[in-house]
Amino acid sequence: MKIDIVTVVYDDETYLLEWQGKSISKYFDSNYINEIIVVDNGSQKCAEKINPEWYSQNKTKLKILNHQDINLTIQPRLDGWRTQQLCKILASAQAKVDWSIVLDAKTLFARNIDMNAWFVNNQPQTGWKTSEGLSEDVINFLTDYFQINFTTQLNPGGIPFFFHTSTLRNMIASIPNFNTWFQDHVCESVEPYRTFVLEFALYSAYLLKIKNGFESLYGRKKQITPFNLSDWQIKNNPEKFAEIFLPIYDTISIKEDAKKHLSEAQKTQWNKFLHDKYN
Repeated sequence: MKIDIVTVVYDDETYLLEWQGKSISKYFDSNYINEIIVVDNGSQKCAEKINPEWYSQNKTKLKILNHQDINLTIQPRLDGWRTQQLCKILASAQAKVDWSIVLDAKTLFARNIDMNAWFVNNQPQTGWKTSEGLSEDVINFLTDYFQINFTTQLNPGGIPFFFHTSTLRNMIASIPNFNTWFQDHVCESVEPYRTFVLEFALYSAYLLKIKNGFESLYGRKKQITPFNLSDWQIKNNPEKFAEIFLPIYDTISIKEDAKKHLSEAQKTQWNKFLHDKYN
């Protein structure tokens, strides 16, 4: 089987794609990759900063899209955190294969990926968890919108996330004027500008509506292990940083805001790690 890899990037983070491209080339068997889709959610000129050579043997599979390519017109009031969610949905819906895996620009593959463990019977082994981590606004809105009991969501709830292409397309088609609808509900147009939908929560809720669960498309062997380090984790527990070097994770990432809280020694350690591991 083959999958598409989908990443959304803006100008200041294009440099991260060098490490991501190298991590894909090192740890992800090229035979399983159909396309690597990078969506420009910034100036729409990010392609000028992206070197296909970063992707080595996968460079011919690189496809850079802008908003026009995914038929997206952004409402000016929305910030990048919200618009990138819609980019992930619309770009993944263009996949030419059954499955896409969504990454952030900062996401790096950290060890050899065994696709026979990740996918069993054409099902990604993500498992699912409770929806407790979502805000009450999101849970209540999606509960009412789909008329479901929204108590579970697909793992990991964030990155990396697996979209089933035809199901995602059906979700988009089922919601009238989807692009506008999503933008209106990812940030309401009046104060207090609440968020009622998130990309992955919306998809999980849709699956609960049409399939009454996740078992028909996803497995729960939980073979996929990410480690995503955020700013609040570093602030509250600086020692958390050391976990990123443990050889037990499939993907790793550090949020850009989190790097501001690293000590100089930690920054040096991270940069050395990147060069030693991926060059």
